[in-house]
Amino acid sequence: MIIEMRTYKTFLSVQDADTFFFMRGFPDLPSREPMKATFYERELWKRAWRP
Repeated sequence: MIIEMRTYKTFLSVQDADTFFFMRGFPDLPSREPMKATFYERELWKRAWRP
């Protein structure tokens, strides 16, 4: 069974046109960090993210 975090809302920054924030939801607190780690380790994220 795959449980994914959900994105509930995105917000644009009023200070920077190139910045946004998103509100995420997780099934429970213990799953939060492992799910975030899995997301940020994916190749798609690494290719798309620019520091």
